[in-house]
Amino acid sequence: MKLLIIGATGRCGLATTKRALQCGDFDVTAFVRTSSTLPEHTTNKIKVITGDILNADDICDAINGQDAVISCLGSRTFGATTLYSIGMQNIVAGMRKHDVRDLYFIGGIIYMPGFPKPPELPPVTEDVERMISFITNSNDIAWVGCMPPDILDGECTEHYKAAVNSLPGPGKVTAGDIADWMVSSLSDQAQREKNKHKLFGISSMDLKVTMQIRLFVIGATGATGLAVLLRALRHEDIKVTAFIRDELKLTEDIKGKVQAITGDITDAECLMKAMKDHDAVVSCLGNSGIGSTTVFSEGTVNIIEAMRANNIKYLNFCGGAYYLGHRRSFSPLKLVMPVINDVEKMLQYVKKIDDITWVATMPPSITDDDFTGDYKVEVDRMPGPNKVTKHDLADWLVISVTDQSKMEEYKHQFVGISSIRLAECILL
Repeated sequence: MKLLIIGATGRCGLATTKRALQCGDFDVTAFVRTSSTLPEHTTNKIKVITGDILNADDICDAINGQDAVISCLGSRTFGATTLYSIGMQNIVAGMRKHDVRDLYFIGGIIYMPGFPKPPELPPVTEDVERMISFITNSNDIAWVGCMPPDILDGECTEHYKAAVNSLPGPGKVTAGDIADWMVSSLSDQAQREKNKHKLFGISSMDLKVTMQIRLFVIGATGATGLAVLLRALRHEDIKVTAFIRDELKLTEDIKGKVQAITGDITDAECLMKAMKDHDAVVSCLGNSGIGSTTVFSEGTVNIIEAMRANNIKYLNFCGGAYYLGHRRSFSPLKLVMPVINDVEKMLQYVKKIDDITWVATMPPSITDDDFTGDYKVEVDRMPGPNKVTKHDLADWLVISVTDQSKMEEYKHQFVGISSIRLAECILL
């Protein structure tokens, strides 16, 4: 079967492309905005067509000669868009012109009829609703809707359930499970007919089976960065990449245990290539001097653009307690003002980012003391004393950026952090 996968560089699109190749029943074509974000080991096994889903001719030409279509359309922003509705109209028009019948598409559980919706929804949801309304009224197309809850980065667990017009289990599903369900049901003609013109909720039933996070650490040879590597290596489900200027600065207890990529944070192209195939980013950017710099502001712009290009959703980065709202009355030394000004530019830039789930961790004085595990975080203020050990800070950076629920809880917030037990020891 000749299969066109639309949005093949996104989280679900990549997983679907991988699963379709594994299945062996499909001749796969990927329709993408840019081919540079497809993994190199995939591009030589599939046909790649670059184009714009909002251009009717682009998608119509791509559909020509195909037997089926899977749409993994995704927007990079939560703002107003017509990507979903106009994109789906173009897909259906191309399928009608070239007599292609079978279509699987991804929506979301909140669009399931009768499913309760959150009180406040971003503007993008209006367009997804327009898409679903259009396709569910296109009865000449054998459409099937996959309506997932929270989508997690992860391989197929083989422990998932799908149910018509309902959520069959927990409110989480891996991209691998979504891909497996769509590809396996599409490859079975009897199952395709059974599923036709239905919306399916889907849940991963046992997420402990194969979940693995690929963590990209920036500034990994500084004191905090090295501590982040050590904490991440304690987790069997985290695969770590260190982005560094000088590989020789990696300590002996880390060498050989992480993937080390040398590069410059101000080199946007280098960073974009290095960040490919990762799920989350921790940035421990630092400056070797106190003079004028753009490493924080320019570096963070490059980080965000690289994450967008590689469809990476989660970022936790370090700032400083000085930038928390209740501490701004503090007057820093004029000597370090150039650095402070550049960090300020970085923070002002990040505040405007709504398509990346970011958390800004704002540590006070960072000590070299051992890990205590007794630390607290609080939004926009220090939760305790003005000290945190580098290992407590690292632990927070690692466990938060690899935990979707924590990232959603602290999303787009400045977070203070304090080591509590360390302060008690000092007082004694």
